[in-house]
Amino acid sequence: MELGRSYPIKRVIDTFQSAGIADIIVVAGHRATELSEAVRPLGARVAVNDDYRSGMFSSVRAGLKALPPDGSAFFLLPVDIPLIRPATIHLLSDHFIEQDAQICYPTFRGERGHPPIISSELVEPILKWSGGGGLRAFLLRCEDRAVDVPVADAGILQDMDTPRDYEWMKMRVSRLSIPTAAECEALMGDIMTVPEPIRNHCRTVARVAASLTAALNKVGGGLDPALIQAAALLHDVARTEPNHALRGGALLREMGFSDVADVVQTHVDLSWRDDAPIGACEVVFLSDKLVMGDARAPSLAERFQSSLDRFGGDPAACAAIRSRWETAERIRERVESIAGRTLSEMLRETP
Repeated sequence: MELGRSYPIKRVIDTFQSAGIADIIVVAGHRATELSEAVRPLGARVAVNDDYRSGMFSSVRAGLKALPPDGSAFFLLPVDIPLIRPATIHLLSDHFIEQDAQICYPTFRGERGHPPIISSELVEPILKWSGGGGLRAFLLRCEDRAVDVPVADAGILQDMDTPRDYEWMKMRVSRLSIPTAAECEALMGDIMTVPEPIRNHCRTVARVAASLTAALNKVGGGLDPALIQAAALLHDVARTEPNHALRGGALLREMGFSDVADVVQTHVDLSWRDDAPIGACEVVFLSDKLVMGDARAPSLAERFQSSLDRFGGDPAACAAIRSRWETAERIRERVESIAGRTLSEMLRETP
């Protein structure tokens, strides 16, 4: 089954390899010979489960028996959950090392998903488990040794049980480098714990950016609404840190969101020529300058005059503010010229 430019088992193997996991075991049962021939060239090992008809727990056992004796932990992932990101694997590994726990579960908006990372100390007890209910029942007995790890990755919950699931995944797989709005909210609230006033500011900037994007795309702007939405929602993800635009860009790049990172790191200061096109960076830069706190600014003039009043005693800061103001006005003029409408007219329409 094709999934983007790959297929599910290859995508899962590539994900773990990208996260630095070298020893990958694929448990094969039904059509094991064909699967083994497809898997071995990808750099993974195959453990054949001849008893696969007895259920999934038999495949878990087959995989555990193939583990190396000196490992400290293992991940477990059903292959029909192929859209997890390498950054999620990294985060789980780090938490497992740092925390005194035997199981780390990834969670998205409070819901547990796959893959858990499980201590090798539990291998023998799992193999000996005969209490019924499979691995899930065994792990429920270990709740006092488990921790939840919030991740900005909805893929941990998305399996491929139906044709409809599969069709959705085929559409989503090419867009994984851009987080969804829900993933942005999880990153801001559950992982970075960004203060609510800053998050409200980002939401307002995202609404302004959506209106500008829609207006420009009506006249052939060719802008990517998903990219602009994500960048606007995340532009202040590192707001409480020094050089927050660069820090936010670096953080997002580490998570695999490079396109979003490029926009975020320019949202404070943007070098722009009058003959340059209007893209995601320009839209987010201008949208940010049109918001004060969590409300739309009456005008660019009032927004920047407020900043000048705050930093009136700092000549360097005031020079930087005037430079941003001048850039914002030039971008505004270009946007209005392209759209054939004023900013006020564009912002009255909510996409």
